[in-house]
Amino acid sequence: MLRCLVCGSSELDPEGYKCARCGGAIGLRSEACYVTEKTKKKLLDHADELSEFGIEIEQHETLRKTVGETVLVVSLVLRTVEAIRPGTLRDLVLFLREFLPEDEILRLRLDEPELILTYYRMDKEQSDARLFH
Repeated sequence: MLRCLVCGSSELDPEGYKCARCGGAIGLRSEACYVTEKTKKKLLDHADELSEFGIEIEQHETLRKTVGETVLVVSLVLRTVEAIRPGTLRDLVLFLREFLPEDEILRLRLDEPELILTYYRMDKEQSDARLFH
């Protein structure tokens, strides 16, 4: 499945070459997730816990040449090991939000951004409302 590399949407623009939601580039689900180095480290630190949700993290190291130097680039690919049980995606998003910001979770391309944001914000809005009452 093709998804936006920025927001995770599968909706294409009318020309069919970029994201209809944010205009970002489209890539295969198997393509590396474009997240920060800090996020990569956090995901790797939680790899065992993520495997309980049926998520496998693959780490790829590649060498890239730039002007005058060669840089080692570490990329991550998140793969769903098997079909996710109902409710697991919500639980996964609630787990990830404990240590990742919203925009980085979207870049993981787990599902449509609207669904991910609903899960990310669902009980946060309720607890925020309780703080002001």
